[in-house]
Amino acid sequence: MSEITITDSMLGDVGGKVAIVTGGASGIGEAIVTALADRGARVVIGDVNTAAGQALEASLVASKREARFFEVDVTDWPSIRAFFSSAADAFGGRIDLVFANAGIGERNTVWTDLLDEGGELAAPDFSVIDVSLRGAVYTSKLALHYFRKAPSTDAFDRGLVITGSTSSYNERPNLPLYSAAKHGVIGLMRALRHVVAADPVEKIHVGAIAPGGTETALFPSRAADAFRAQGIPVNTASSVATAAIYLATNATTNGHALTILGDRFTEVEEAITRTQEQWYGQYNTDMARRAASVRLDMLSVIRE
Repeated sequence: MSEITITDSMLGDVGGKVAIVTGGASGIGEAIVTALADRGARVVIGDVNTAAGQALEASLVASKREARFFEVDVTDWPSIRAFFSSAADAFGGRIDLVFANAGIGERNTVWTDLLDEGGELAAPDFSVIDVSLRGAVYTSKLALHYFRKAPSTDAFDRGLVITGSTSSYNERPNLPLYSAAKHGVIGLMRALRHVVAADPVEKIHVGAIAPGGTETALFPSRAADAFRAQGIPVNTASSVATAAIYLATNATTNGHALTILGDRFTEVEEAITRTQEQWYGQYNTDMARRAASVRLDMLSVIRE
């Protein structure tokens, strides 16, 4: 693992760039929005919380920063498709940065036997997977579409950053569906890093942030206090925003993921790749890497 220090000078120039942040009305998303706007970006805020989103837009505009809010449900394709269209139109049709950040917490009832209205065993609530994983897929799909519609004409690469969690890499028995969704986010990012690298002309890169407990509405002070009582550090939302902007504005970080714990940054993907033979075996690693090079989506005929 490689712990890094991110200084202000390491963040790319976002002045005049158009950035989309889903889940941008509060928490980590709000911190990303604010940090981008402070650095001169034109920011589009997407959220289901209309009141909070409009209030954030008004606050930023009142302080002479450029921001627009549009309501969006990232789990609904027509809604997020219309959101991207509105976002592009708001600032001249161009989108430079996308932060697929929308997420919700889990009530952890998946193993509890709950009954539906008919008295039968109710299905698990998949909302957390729909928002955190389906929403990330939808957002990533549209990000690449709009990046390619208006290719980069300068040295600035287009950046997509997806919000994962320390649950993306660690077992969380108290958060089974949240963990499944956040593990899925890393799988999505790993696939995308090869997709964008295969087309260098487009100048697109992708990364993921994997923060631990961060003081937001999803991780309130009582949870933070419980972590600290166990000696577990808690992040500020602003440090997580710094990690996200760093990945989004540095093309050399394609395929990287930053864990943020106690406001400390660690890149984890390079070490996982470098040590794969140790934990997966040489033969398995060789076969897996060969399989990854076979792009089934590009084969004209797939034989069973």
